[in-house]
Amino acid sequence: MQIDITTNEALAEICASAENQPFITLDTEFIRERTYYPVLALIQVSWPGQGPLLIDPLKVTDWDPFHVLLKNTDIVKVLHSSRQDLEIFYNQMGSIPQPIFDTQIAASMCGLGDQISYAALISKTLGIQLRKGDSFTNWLQRPLTDAQIRYAQDDVRYLPDAYDKLVALAKSQGRLNWIREETAAQLTNDLFNPDPAGLWRKVKKVGQLKEKDLVVLQGLAIWRDQKARELDKPLRFVLSDEVMVELAKMDKLTLDQLKSRRGIHPKFVQRHGESLQETHARARDLPRSQWPKLKESKNRGPSDKAEALADLAWILIKEIAHKANMAPANIILKRDLAPFIDATLSGKDTTKFAISHGWRKEMVGSLLVSLMEGRMIIKVESQHITWEELT
Repeated sequence: MQIDITTNEALAEICASAENQPFITLDTEFIRERTYYPVLALIQVSWPGQGPLLIDPLKVTDWDPFHVLLKNTDIVKVLHSSRQDLEIFYNQMGSIPQPIFDTQIAASMCGLGDQISYAALISKTLGIQLRKGDSFTNWLQRPLTDAQIRYAQDDVRYLPDAYDKLVALAKSQGRLNWIREETAAQLTNDLFNPDPAGLWRKVKKVGQLKEKDLVVLQGLAIWRDQKARELDKPLRFVLSDEVMVELAKMDKLTLDQLKSRRGIHPKFVQRHGESLQETHARARDLPRSQWPKLKESKNRGPSDKAEALADLAWILIKEIAHKANMAPANIILKRDLAPFIDATLSGKDTTKFAISHGWRKEMVGSLLVSLMEGRMIIKVESQHITWEELT
């Protein structure tokens, strides 16, 4: 068994064949253990009437026809748990494909399970049990084994039929627009272009630091990310989180301290020590007004009335989610409920809450308004929660 597409001409040909399709399905295989950016090793694609085609990124050099296909807004791009695949395409094109239909998001919205695996999706939608394979394998080796090729093919072999099933189910439930809305909200270019000023929050054990040291960690985190991109190395290969926290605690950083620090190679200090030292010093000199905070200062908490209504509203939301076969947290996080109710009762702006928009508002919004205005009765009948809106 061999990879199907290994030349620019072959890729252009299949892209031309797909340009009038209503949708295409996509998957990727990549390696990123020793690099900052994922190293693309294989692309799988299929569409109605066309079985799996495997594209070899180690051979193809002209990606323009493929990118035109991905940017064609008349063609839906169907992927499962697509975030990492989209990162590949973002790195190639500077943007993610549009529009996207993520079958994992769709499955959760249709009541098939939250964070469902691809194998479980195919089982639930098509009744097919996929063969087990080893996903943690060297996709950069050539030639690929027959087992690798079969595994890769299966990742898109059944997606067209699963997509059709999900669309039909979503239409029958009146949730297709919900899925489109949620996918567009979750999968954006911003996922792959994070604010550098917030990178420090991802460092482990950040809670060990005093407020005056957080600003140093912030500077170090920005420096580390820039250096990792420049070297194309994982963050931990530049500086580990443990070292970052220890350096942030220091009032002043010297080259001798770097050389004696466990976890930092002498060659690293030789090449990057002065730059790291300057970054540390600049951050330490920043005024208190520019220091980041581990926890943003909070205003007055929700009122007692809002807290009480939130407890009651959570019962209602859980019952609605149960009937829809959805996780309540997909509608609203419990910790956000009391602040939302408090803002509503106080006549404040609630647009920052997702429940104020789109399908979430449609699903529970009017009910919550009735509850807050005292126009609802919640009761237990035959061991089930029921509710009635009063006119």
